[in-house]
Amino acid sequence: MCAPDRRPLQSMSEALATRVRTRFTFKGHLHTYRLVDNVWTFLLEDTTFRSDTDVVTVDLVKIVACEERQPGQPPGAGAKAL
Repeated sequence: MCAPDRRPLQSMSEALATRVRTRFTFKGHLHTYRLVDNVWTFLLEDTTFRSDTDVVTVDLVKIVACEERQPGQPPGAGAKAL
């Protein structure tokens, strides 16, 4: 099995960090959360997303977040204690 190409993900991260100027805030009811293999998954119900100009409400949203690792770094090496 071939390793996935990381360049598109890195390009997206760089573009979001340097080109996107709009900030969103969100508020909802936490339905479920879990942490497996340094990947957080959150399920939120009745969530409202707000920007400077828009407000959007959704019934259910899933947010997945994982830690960024540098090439050659072992899993969990970049994790920080809360």
